[in-house]
Amino acid sequence: MSGGCSSGRLLPALCLAVAIAGCASPRLRDEGMVLVDDGRIEEGLALLRQAAAEHPGEPSYRVALIQARQRAMDRILADAREAELAGQADRAREAYRRAQAIDPEHPRVRESLRMAANRDVLSDIDAQAREALARGDIDVAERLTANVLALDPGDDEARALKAEIDRVRLREAAQLPQMRSRLHQPVSLEFRDAPLKMVLDVLSRASGINFLLDKDVRGATDVTIFVRDVPIEDAIELLLVQSQLERRLINENTILIYPNTPQKVKEFQDLVIKPFYLTNSDVKHAQQMLKTILKADDVFIDERLNLLVMRDTPEAIRLAEKLIAAQDLAEPEVVLEVEVLEVTRSKLTELGLKFPSQLVGPGGTIENARILNGGTIGLNSGLVLNLKKEDGDTNILASPRIRVRSREQAKVHIGDRVPVVTAIVTPSTGTPVTTDQIQYLDVGLKLEVEPTVHLDDDVAIRVGLEVSTFSRLPPTPNGTTPIQVSTRNAQTMLRLHDGETQVLMGLLRDDDTRTATKVPLLGDLPGIGRLFSSELSDAKKTEVVLLITPHVVRNVRRPELSLAGIWSGTDSVLRVAQPLARGPVVGAPLLADASALMTAAASLPASTGVSDFAAPPKVASAQAAPAGAPVATTIASEGAAGDSRIRGAAGGAAVRYTWRGPSHVRVGEAFELSLVSDSETPLSATSLQMRLDPAEFEVLEISEGGALRDGGGGTAFRQRIYPAGGRIAMGVVRDDGRAVGGSGELVILRLRARKLVDEALVHLSSVAPTGADRQSLPVRASGPFRIKVVP
Repeated sequence: MSGGCSSGRLLPALCLAVAIAGCASPRLRDEGMVLVDDGRIEEGLALLRQAAAEHPGEPSYRVALIQARQRAMDRILADAREAELAGQADRAREAYRRAQAIDPEHPRVRESLRMAANRDVLSDIDAQAREALARGDIDVAERLTANVLALDPGDDEARALKAEIDRVRLREAAQLPQMRSRLHQPVSLEFRDAPLKMVLDVLSRASGINFLLDKDVRGATDVTIFVRDVPIEDAIELLLVQSQLERRLINENTILIYPNTPQKVKEFQDLVIKPFYLTNSDVKHAQQMLKTILKADDVFIDERLNLLVMRDTPEAIRLAEKLIAAQDLAEPEVVLEVEVLEVTRSKLTELGLKFPSQLVGPGGTIENARILNGGTIGLNSGLVLNLKKEDGDTNILASPRIRVRSREQAKVHIGDRVPVVTAIVTPSTGTPVTTDQIQYLDVGLKLEVEPTVHLDDDVAIRVGLEVSTFSRLPPTPNGTTPIQVSTRNAQTMLRLHDGETQVLMGLLRDDDTRTATKVPLLGDLPGIGRLFSSELSDAKKTEVVLLITPHVVRNVRRPELSLAGIWSGTDSVLRVAQPLARGPVVGAPLLADASALMTAAASLPASTGVSDFAAPPKVASAQAAPAGAPVATTIASEGAAGDSRIRGAAGGAAVRYTWRGPSHVRVGEAFELSLVSDSETPLSATSLQMRLDPAEFEVLEISEGGALRDGGGGTAFRQRIYPAGGRIAMGVVRDDGRAVGGSGELVILRLRARKLVDEALVHLSSVAPTGADRQSLPVRASGPFRIKVVP
């Protein structure tokens, strides 16, 4: 009995323990989820692991553990990333270690801890790359940056360095090498039958330019050249052209000279590969243009990307850029506002007595016809009195608004598609087979327009208008109902300005129908004949009015000044700039003849490096120039705007030069600045140089004034802009060589202000007026032109 009692007490205790354990697991799960959400991640995950371990066969506990661990990892990794962005390396490292304790196999955590261990080393490499980029060593900076990105693709400093290096590379690729001489003065060369090698040697010593000769260049070739007051670059170009030689610019002061033969050109000429992603034009048309104009052979196109890739010389690539820029323009578009109004007016009048055309009595027998009295004959008179008048006005308005590209056709149909049934009878041995075929006919308003947008915002429009109506006719014997279509068409070509409205009228249709029903003889009697007749008058008048207004949405931009005319060299040699088109060169000739050249060369050091010379050498004076050559005049301001030193010929009255322009302009505003000359002595030519800050002003246009146009006759005006140094060289000379008045505007500059400046300056660096018989004249000029640029 005692054993039974103890067993009876043990069973309820076991059941209670099992129930308590079953209730404890959900409690552990809920508490663990709450702790994870509150940020006590480790404690919460421990409770969830305990709950999952106690119930391995219950998947809900394991799912809760996985979800909580994922949320915890996302939160910790987000904190670590935020610390990295803030530059807190220790805080980020601690967060990654905390995440590693939760999930040791997480790939991002392992990689981030590895990168954190190398962070100091990578920071040192980033600093070295930044220093290399600052001193201009692009290759070293690019290599160090690539090493850092290979270890840590997300390194922000390395990515910023990579973007900056790419911008530098892009600027270098866009710029062609330019020859730079330490001589900023013009040169005059006079050689007769001199060896080519000797001339190049003397030029190298005087200008600091290194010349490398190909093995096939004969240095003993005699050259004869007489040039005066030209830049050193043009002098070298003329020397090579007459000797049938070509050059390759190695760097700023080193030139390789080789024979101008197809074999040597193919061997030494540099080629550039340039991709062009076209936006608007067809890539096939662009390819055809380059092959036709530039004779380019290595051109590849990808129609899927609208991409054109060209491999050619740098000069050809620059010409291709200009040609494609002039062609790859968005097509013009225009919005056409069209209103079509159909006005219908109708008048219907029916008045009078309408007598029957016959009388019909009741039916009967012949026997009944013998008995005739007033009660035996019945007649239906059918007499109708018509008193009817109808007036109708109908307006049908269609107002479509169409946007269409230039030279593209647009169609508008407003109306119905009327089914037209056609019966087709097919013969057979028995009864013929009839088949109905349905076709649809467009009826209503149909409008076709084809605009052509011109550069002056005029729009030429080809208009086709059709207004049609239909009516059904009585059915044919075989049951087919024919349809009658009434159509009015108009086609015209007109030209309207942007926003101008044109009204097209006159599509009229006037129907007037008059019908009279009369009693014979009585209806024709004068006066009383209206009592025996009925008249029907039906008048209908329809007019179609078309109003059309074009609005230009986008037009083709007029070509820029740089694209209006593109110098392309000769048929065999492409050149970006016109040789010897650098504008008139002013200043005393540097080298007057061969003896002066040799003397100058002998007085210079043997080294030809550019860094050996801080300023242009003075190797000859103006007195060495041949008789009659113009002596340059240099203007140097001495403080006050109106005072200056005067240098020039001793005889003759001084030529005065003053500025004329606004005192202030706004940023981005274009304005005109004129240089005005005042001379008591007639002038035949003038050459001058100006200097301004290219960061402050943009030169839009340079034009000649009328100072040297007195007395008729033409003039030759040359100008050249040097954007890098902000220098402008200009010259104007009379075609007939006569000296004329010389007072008035000499040159007109059209400039645009780029930025805010309290006092921007335009300097007149030098000017050389020439009178009769090429006599140099003295000069008196004001100081620099001063202007304020305001917001």
